[in-house]
Amino acid sequence: PLSLHDALPISHLLRCPDVAAAAVTGVTLSGRSFLAAYVVPAEPPSPEGQSPAADIREYLKAHVPAHLYPARLLVVPALALTTSGKVDRRATHARYATPTPDPVPGPLAEEATA
Repeated sequence: PLSLHDALPISHLLRCPDVAAAAVTGVTLSGRSFLAAYVVPAEPPSPEGQSPAADIREYLKAHVPAHLYPARLLVVPALALTTSGKVDRRATHARYATPTPDPVPGPLAEEATA
């Protein structure tokens, strides 16, 4: 279920002009929990391949208390949807999650997924 900690980052992500859609989910690895944010950019990445993640990170730093930053921010092409058209956070996480040697990445670790 969506917790207050999930809802706050989502509301701020959706206000960011660089974000078209977002999903935030709690993730537990090696007994430690953190938030992972999956973000669909408002505009496609530039031909130079520059990810909008840096701009999104700066927006979050200005609007979200540090303890609510998603530990991982992934820029993805689309979010998984349920049959009724709602964002399926669990399926989105399953689709884009990548194994990491560090069970709890640093604040706003950035990854781009093509």
